[in-house]
Amino acid sequence: MIRSSAYQIIKMLRLVRLVSAFFLSSLLCQAASDPADGNDVGIENKIGNLIEDFEVVNSNGSTIKLSQVANGKALMLIPVYYECPSICGVMVQEVLGYVEKSRFVPGKDYSLAFFSFDETEDYKLAAEKREAFLAEVEKEGKAVEFLTASQEVISGLMNQLGFKFVRRGKDFDHPPAVFILSKELRVSSVFKTVMLDVESLDLALVNASEGGLGNFFDRVFLVCSSFDPQKGKYTLSVLKVVRLVGLITVVLLGGLLFVLWKSERLRF
Repeated sequence: MIRSSAYQIIKMLRLVRLVSAFFLSSLLCQAASDPADGNDVGIENKIGNLIEDFEVVNSNGSTIKLSQVANGKALMLIPVYYECPSICGVMVQEVLGYVEKSRFVPGKDYSLAFFSFDETEDYKLAAEKREAFLAEVEKEGKAVEFLTASQEVISGLMNQLGFKFVRRGKDFDHPPAVFILSKELRVSSVFKTVMLDVESLDLALVNASEGGLGNFFDRVFLVCSSFDPQKGKYTLSVLKVVRLVGLITVVLLGGLLFVLWKSERLRF
């Protein structure tokens, strides 16, 4: 009975934390869109941008290339700072929930990495955060990187991703974001929310993998859908569905006319 009550309290606390982070992220995005405020916080549209192969530091203290982190797979990259008292912790928990629910496995089907944009954080702290994350993952074959970098690399990478943040003393004002990159490190999609949708993230990875992940139905859905980065979801587009149905109809009619034409030729 006591254990059950404690579990309910923990769930309530997590919910309160998530809702608080959601409203905070909304305020940050609103502030970023108000030029009169002067607050340089938000996410610029850099979809299709090819990211430079920056040198980063992994949780072992080794300097590696970003392409090595991707390792020939689609890369899910989440900018955070490890001592963040609000949104980052919620984002880590949301990504953890995604890893548990997704049909794809990090390290096997795609690459997963958190990246600290605080130049004062080192690989030792990253190693602690990585160990804590992996301790909560039950799925086998799991793999995740917690990265740090120099100020020069942080500025360059965040600029190319379009991720804008401002330091406030020891903390930062920053938006929530999950970037999906192709294996060539091209920005494929961006989720601008802490409320991560499992199916939409799966589809984003399928799209970024360029045929390496997913099935026929995933690809058909991607053709017939549109992505809303603010909501972080793929939704069916009526216009795209109509276009696809029209294309299929034209192909079928063309095939039928060709068969009829061939049969007439064989008769004579």
